[in-house]
Amino acid sequence: MQVELLHRPGNTAAKITLQPGQACTAESGSMIAMSGHMNLTTTTHKRSSGGLLKAAKRMLAGESLFLNHFQPGQKPCEVWL
Repeated sequence: MQVELLHRPGNTAAKITLQPGQACTAESGSMIAMSGHMNLTTTTHKRSSGGLLKAAKRMLAGESLFLNHFQPGQKPCEVWL
């Protein structure tokens, strides 16, 4: 995973390059753009842990209820947050 911060300081965007087999998780609504071959899954929990209770705690803390999981297909892909 390679992360570049662009357009600093006022409109900072993170350009994340993912290789096949890597994944990135971000809050719902944070994506600006993504490659066409990127797989996107939306859940209420992180990939390896959590559940509805943790999602409710995130929501009470002011974060999003849903999380987006980005994973490239057969070739490297980019997602902008």
